[in-house]
Amino acid sequence: PATQLSDSVLQHVLPKLHDAPVLFVRAVTKLFEAPQEFLDVEDLARMSGMTRRSLDRWFARSGLVAARTMMLVARLTRAKHYMNDPGFLLEDIAKKLGYSSIRVFARQVRTATGMTPSTMRSAFTADEFSLRMAALLCRPGDGIGELEHALNE
Repeated sequence: PATQLSDSVLQHVLPKLHDAPVLFVRAVTKLFEAPQEFLDVEDLARMSGMTRRSLDRWFARSGLVAARTMMLVARLTRAKHYMNDPGFLLEDIAKKLGYSSIRVFARQVRTATGMTPSTMRSAFTADEFSLRMAALLCRPGDGIGELEHALNE
């Protein structure tokens, strides 16, 4: 299920949020549960009960990349779940996740993975994919050496 893949990515993120406000942690968790409910970073800030600037500070303080990247990873994690079902067309996946077009979806997949959505569909196991997504979320040098190493094996 989608929650397994999302949970796997969150396993790498949540420990970094150990001293973050509860609403912030809940919002990040909700983002991975239902990424289509977050249209922009302002939605994430609002659900966190903070300003956009405070949100950015908490991401930085936690050793995570920007909120926008977190949103991208949450969407792609859900997309990967849908891609495991051959009955879902890429256009349908893009639409379900709130992308304005398949072209925008494909561009974001390429940016994050270096491949097309069609290639991504079969390129990774769930574990490989969650490690890649977790590595995208953590700033280089912030304790993800094991993730970086695993990706390069």
